[in-house]
Amino acid sequence: MHFLSLKAPIYKYRNKIYNDKFIWRVLWDIILKQNQMLKYM
Repeated sequence: MHFLSLKAPIYKYRNKIYNDKFIWRVLWDIILKQNQMLKYM
């Protein structure tokens, strides 16, 4: 078995987790900002 072919799926998986975390952080940021805007209305 080739070393790189073992490593590639791990990188893809880690990338997916990182992207999901980034998306959740952006969504959470938007939700928090909207909640703050609702408070001040």
